[in-house]
Amino acid sequence: GFTLCHTAPVMAASESAEWLSFAQAWKQVVQHNPNLAAAQEEVAGANGTILQADTLPNPGISLESENFGGSRQAARWDESENTLKITQPLETGGKRQARKAEARAGKALSQASLELHRLQMWATLVEAYTDALASKEKQSLAEDDARLAQDRHHAVAARVQAGKAPPQEETRASVEAEMAQVALETAKRQTVLAHHRLAALWGQPRTVFATLEGRLDTVTEMKLPASPAGTNTTLPSLMLSERECVVREATLKREKAQTRPNIELSAGIRHFESGGGYAWQGEIAFPLPLFDRNQGGIRKAHHELTRARQLKQATLLDATVEQDALTTAAETQWRTITVLRDRALPAARKAMESAKTGYESGKFAYLDWVDAERSFVALRTRWIETLVAYHKTLAALGRLTGNTDSFKLFQP
Repeated sequence: GFTLCHTAPVMAASESAEWLSFAQAWKQVVQHNPNLAAAQEEVAGANGTILQADTLPNPGISLESENFGGSRQAARWDESENTLKITQPLETGGKRQARKAEARAGKALSQASLELHRLQMWATLVEAYTDALASKEKQSLAEDDARLAQDRHHAVAARVQAGKAPPQEETRASVEAEMAQVALETAKRQTVLAHHRLAALWGQPRTVFATLEGRLDTVTEMKLPASPAGTNTTLPSLMLSERECVVREATLKREKAQTRPNIELSAGIRHFESGGGYAWQGEIAFPLPLFDRNQGGIRKAHHELTRARQLKQATLLDATVEQDALTTAAETQWRTITVLRDRALPAARKAMESAKTGYESGKFAYLDWVDAERSFVALRTRWIETLVAYHKTLAALGRLTGNTDSFKLFQP
């Protein structure tokens, strides 16, 4: 399922809006993303395959004339014999049932593939939405850094004018303030670019929203899913592999059914021109399977079934390793988030404020103040990056397990 965090009204693709929620973005992706539309068409096409598999062979009609255009009496048309005949092939060996079973298995496979496409697009949207929120956070960080650099420049200039600091410190502070402004402008452009990339997922070349709803830092620790065990897991990738095996088994049965020859029934009426009489005619025919017993088709189907089973086993191993890796990453990221939030960031903020006060009172050197501010900015940057990584790890887990309901992301 794809239960999302918000239930706000959905805007049209061409409609302008001041804000956008994740639920709105997801509905836009479902309605307008071409990859999902292509996967949905594949499922719809499978219905045509089922319809065709249930179709009977077409009958045939023929007109046969004999004993005309020869010599003597046979040269005359009134000595000819004409037969109108209808022929109907009859499939044997359960060929029609095998075709239908293969077609139904193919539709189930396309449905599983559609579900994987939906999960992949959901994870892609989470990543793009996360990047867009993070770009806004980094813009806010750049604004704070620019303000801190400007305040530092003013404080240094005041000390230089008072003769308490060398002029070089003011020059350095001025350059750092200008560079902070450059970084702020870059951050603003990155925010716009992230919004454009997000809107592109539902076919919008430019953004139609100004603000994203939700926050990165409101995420809570998630109950992580257990690793898959055995072959009875419901992981979407394994369900796809299982349905691939079912298709290959159905194909093998269909190929085996081809070894049994079809019967061809014919019935007709013959007209004798010489006497004006009529007579019924019947015929039954079937080929002798002496040479072509579909050996190659059966062998190929056997190998494809074996290949599908091997790939299923490989998928299980890959999913187990990937889930263990993602779970470990999520646990590590959450631990980092809590340490940064509860200890590192408050301590760095306090150290920065103390360094500022100490510099203004002449107790600390200018570089001590700069280092304290840079340390605080670096920790805030790491905080944002860790939140981004945590959201993306949860998105990858949701894609892998198919259980997107458990991950309540981007809450206000």
